[in-house]
This record gives sequence, structure tokens and C-alpha cells, in this order.
Amino acid sequence: MNGTNILVTGSGTYKVGGEVALQQELSLDLQLGGSMVEHFDSGLAAESALVPQIKASISTNGQFCFDTVFNVSASPAPQTHLAFASSNTIMLSWPVSGSSVVLQESSDLTATNWTKVTNAPTVVGQQNQVVLTRSAGNRFYRLEPSGN
Repeated sequence: MNGTNILVTGSGTYKVGGEVALQQELSLDLQLGGSMVEHFDSGLAAESALVPQIKASISTNGQFCFDTVFNVSASPAPQTHLAFASSNTIMLSWPVSGSSVVLQESSDLTATNWTKVTNAPTVVGQQNQVVLTRSAGNRFYRLEPSGN
């Protein structure tokens, strides 16, 4: 927001349905930084993505006058598997798919800046696999769409 990162937390509902044309509604109660919780809603809109993906714009004021708007684009991450290859290595694997993802790591699950894992995945069958050396302390891993 205005060039600074703000932690956004909250929850809500996503509804999709309709008899003739599919419509969607995303409704979230969000807290931006330490501010009060605000209600954001997309209103009823034409569905713009195939389920289970979500593409919607949500706002506090119907996108009018001095509004806060989020463009939400989300899809389920591929299921990731973890295995211990030896006492000092781990192997992460996830399905090969048409969408490109980047493996990232952090020592803090709530960190805003994760580091890209530089080990390139090896394709075995229909799985991407990366073998990493275990390090002291906590390590968290995630798959992020490339370009983010």
C-alpha cells in the first residue's frame, strides 16, 4: 500500500453458483496492519475463473470514492510431499503441471520476504523433486507462482 508492505489477515466466504450463468461472491473480514477489521465484498459478479480458481475484486465501498480495493487471484497450490532422503538431507516433491511455480524457503512462517531455493528440480515420473541439505533451526517451504 503506497509502496509499503502491510500484513493482511482475516477470513470470509467464497460462493459460486447460478442457474443460467455462473456467478461468484467473495466476502472477507480483513485487518490491514493493526487497524480495525473491515468488511470487503465483491458483490455478485460474473465468474471469471474456472473452479477451484478465484478471480475477484473486493472493496469496502463498492469501488466508489476513497475506497480500498484488493484484486484477488488465487488457486490451490499443488500438493507438496516431504521425505527424509538421509539423516542430513530432505526431498521435496510436487506434481509437474502446466503452471510454473518457484520453490521458496524461510526460517519464519510469517515472513513477508521468502528466499528462492536455487536447487533446480529434477523430474522423476510426473513429479518435480528437489533434494536439500538439512540445516539447524526451523525451515519452511512453499510453492509460489513464478513471477511473484
